[in-house]
Amino acid sequence: MIRRLLTDAALFSVFLGLALAVQATRFDGGVAFVWVATPAAIAVLLHGVQRRWPEVLALAASATVLAFVLAGQGLVAGVGIALANAVEAIVAAALLRRGREGGDFAPGDDEVVGDFLVYCFAIALVGPALGAFCASLWVHLALGWSWSAILTDYFVAHALGNIIFIPLFSLVASGDLARWAREQTGLGLFEQLGLASIVALCGFAAFGQDRLPLLVLPVLATMMATYRFDRVGATLSVVVLAAIGSVLTIRGVGPMALGPGKAGPTVQLLQAYLAVIVLCAQPLARNIAQRGRLELALRESRALYRLLAENTTEVVLKTDADGFVTYVSPAAERCGHWSERDLLGHHVLERVHASHKGQVSALFDAAIDGGDAAAWTEYVALTGDGSECWFEVQAHGLIDEHGHVYGAVAILRDIAERKAFEEQLFEAGLTDPLTGLSNRRAFIAMLQHHLDDQAGGCVAMFDLDHFRAINDRHGHQVGDKVLILFGSLARSLVRAEDTVARMGGEKFGILLPRASPDQAEMVCQRILSSFSGTTRAIGDSIIRTTASAGVARLSGTADDAMRSADLALYTAKAKGRDRLEMAPRLRPSQQPRW
Repeated sequence: MIRRLLTDAALFSVFLGLALAVQATRFDGGVAFVWVATPAAIAVLLHGVQRRWPEVLALAASATVLAFVLAGQGLVAGVGIALANAVEAIVAAALLRRGREGGDFAPGDDEVVGDFLVYCFAIALVGPALGAFCASLWVHLALGWSWSAILTDYFVAHALGNIIFIPLFSLVASGDLARWAREQTGLGLFEQLGLASIVALCGFAAFGQDRLPLLVLPVLATMMATYRFDRVGATLSVVVLAAIGSVLTIRGVGPMALGPGKAGPTVQLLQAYLAVIVLCAQPLARNIAQRGRLELALRESRALYRLLAENTTEVVLKTDADGFVTYVSPAAERCGHWSERDLLGHHVLERVHASHKGQVSALFDAAIDGGDAAAWTEYVALTGDGSECWFEVQAHGLIDEHGHVYGAVAILRDIAERKAFEEQLFEAGLTDPLTGLSNRRAFIAMLQHHLDDQAGGCVAMFDLDHFRAINDRHGHQVGDKVLILFGSLARSLVRAEDTVARMGGEKFGILLPRASPDQAEMVCQRILSSFSGTTRAIGDSIIRTTASAGVARLSGTADDAMRSADLALYTAKAKGRDRLEMAPRLRPSQQPRW
């Protein structure tokens, strides 16, 4: 609370001092020709918390009224001018805050000209015009003064004063001036002092005589300071010129004293000169500062890009608009698939398998045509030694400052492990985990495939006899070994093109494409004989294993073929097991689908 009171007291003192200083420029019995209190209020509003605006305006208004009373101008005039100043400050600050976030005259990345126009519109036109209207109306109604003279003098004084002094007060109110001073080294301060001295010498040369037209010298010196210290250099240079020009002009020395003759217009002429310098220097200062920020951001981006490109496992490529590679990241060699000479200077499609060139070409065409990021595309790449490897790629268009796409940048990921894992998952979905044979899903798919090809053949169904008794007497581990044994045996006795599958439990299926019934019967009988011929030692158990089988032609639908083989199997079971039965001629059936 005490700190806030001290801050308010200090702010009131500043406003009071500025308002009293203004009274020294009341020439010819009219309104003051130099006004610095309102620019200070606008700067404080811009860089303060908006909820404190009423408090700041109350302090500024009370200081203005007190200054008028102390200067003998009367309470009524002081109240009117204070209200006009408050209207001007509120309107100007609100327009600047609405025009650009943060409120200060600080052009953004691509808005230097736009922000400059908003700045001039707010502080040099709308704000002073409304304040002049309120002030002239008040003094005319309350004091009977000429409203037209007050309107003109107020508007000109406040418009020029805002242009000249708001940059200085903004530097102070935002803390940028103190921050800049803290950041400067001894050499930097010495350099700033040297530039200020040059500006001062040019100011004395221009304002200290009236024989030579040297008013351009301070402008050149200010530009030098602006190029070196951007906003701070521009602002402090104008302060130095304002101090020198004001003192010499008031003493009747220099080119300004040769002007209108009266003190008021002469001061206005000097302010107009200073305002022109400000309007030239401040946009330039903002532009220089913005370029510095952009250069810093660019250096950071390059450093980050270099760090990522040199350490990531993903390959980064740059191409021109025709698709020829202009840059290859070190990851290309680290991944072991290419060397830099395998890619650099070559067309990006040279290392793409023929079957995938179309989709990769479409990806790069979309990036170069539209410049937008495309979806990840999987493709088979050709490595440096000609082997094949799975990659996925994403491409973005490279856009220049004119909005034209001049190439593309692509990121390549090695997805060989992922593809291998996907194949494992696919195989797992079609493989019986215990025996390693195809499962029921894969068997039915292959059965339908051969039926669609109409190549003919046979399908056989096997069932291990008394398998539940084996599990009950010897345990499931022994039962699992029996299943594995039968699967291995069947797989070893059929052709490579045949399919052996575990259909579930102790039931197996064998698909024999292009096999005649006699050939199928011979193969299946050989499997039964090999499996049922002897007593086996499995683990610690001695087991005699047998199986039953049924064989049917590949004809009709998959349901019909499977049902015929099952019926033949059930017939073999019914006839005493450990035997093979051939299905009768396939007839259409109205039974429900299995």
